[in-house]
Amino acid sequence: MKRRIRNDSDGEVIDKLNLPAGLKELLAGYGFTINQLLCMKSGDIARILGIDQDAARLIVYAVRESTATVDDFHDMGANRIADSLYRSIS
Repeated sequence: MKRRIRNDSDGEVIDKLNLPAGLKELLAGYGFTINQLLCMKSGDIARILGIDQDAARLIVYAVRESTATVDDFHDMGANRIADSLYRSIS
């Protein structure tokens, strides 16, 4: 998996999240989009990034807090996205 932000707007949103700089850099390094993060569970994020569950929960909370609505993104197949990302870095 290429470790980069997929587009500037995702990078800008990630940069503005209410998270420690190290977590923002980790998210940016893995190239997550906001849509992907909205669809993922904290356990998936923890497993993919190799971080503890509490840090992953912070990410989930910050992403959801930064967006107006998450309802439009729940139909994207969160498990499929998480599994695909996990396989690509394994």
